[in-house]
Amino acid sequence: MVQLPQALITELQEIVRTDYGKDLSLEETGIIAHGLVSYFDLLAKVHHRSKSEARNLPLSVALARADDESSAEARERPSLVPKTSM
Repeated sequence: MVQLPQALITELQEIVRTDYGKDLSLEETGIIAHGLVSYFDLLAKVHHRSKSEARNLPLSVALARADDESSAEARERPSLVPKTSM
């Protein structure tokens, strides 16, 4: 486990106290801090792996996947223009 600087743990403790009204011990705050660091480390690894795999794909496959992802995002996005019936 990575050793986090005490100052960062204390800063997180103050953020939790200010934003959520919870007084946590340094030990509890340290556990939360390590969990957050581990979580974001995992996200970075997944992102890097997906980018690396995309680089190894043939261009046509990579473009098709990118097109599929942007189409899915567009379908999920609410329309700002009201639909009219014709």
